[in-house]
Amino acid sequence: MELTSKLYNVVNKEDEKVVVELADENHPIFQAHFPQNPILPGFCHIEILSEILSDDITKIVLLKLKKKSLPTEKITYAITNTESKRKIKILDEKNRLIGNVTYEYDNNNSNL
Repeated sequence: MELTSKLYNVVNKEDEKVVVELADENHPIFQAHFPQNPILPGFCHIEILSEILSDDITKIVLLKLKKKSLPTEKITYAITNTESKRKIKILDEKNRLIGNVTYEYDNNNSNL
């Protein structure tokens, strides 16, 4: 949690959708990646999902990003659940596909 502390705010959380708003470019993540061209590192999507959904991720099956996530952007995570796997579409503010994440998780601690 320390790494992503104050990196995002949850705007809306439903069973199959979570909307977050990213921090501005002054957040340490964006300062490190990259100071003159801040973008959200791909692994942060996984960390954000793990935190919000209280998932103990056991295996990352897929992480494919097609578009950058920028400071202050609102991101929607559209979630499809199976017993031990989540398939997630990452969408921008205009509902355009940013990327996909699929992971296996221990569902004993899950919030959704």
